Amino acid sequence: MIDREIEKLNDFTVTEKKLQDKIKLTRYKIDKMNEGLSIVETERKEIAKEKDRLIDEISKTESDRIRLEREKCELESQTIEINDKLEETEYKIKEMKEVLRTDYIRRK
Repeated sequence: MIDREIEKLNDFTVTEKKLQDKIKLTRYKIDKMNEGLSIVETERKEIAKEKDRLIDEISKTESDRIRLEREKCELESQTIEINDKLEETEYKIKEMKEVLRTDYIRRK
């Protein structure tokens, strides 16, 4: 009977040892998974920062595009005004030439 109890105790000890080994292995796996999660979380944060930086850059680029479009419109408007003034000046020059020609002809 004592032999049976000793055998049961030995079986229990072997089972306990196996369970402890499984627990150690499980803890090791959990630690490795946590390390992996930590790395993934760090990379996720870096990607989020890069995304935010790119969004800011796109926003600035869009603002610059809008500003340049506005400047382009202003320059086109100024060009139209200058061309109108140029046409007006050319017309006045033609009129003055005609007046001078007429005056020249009268004098002759």
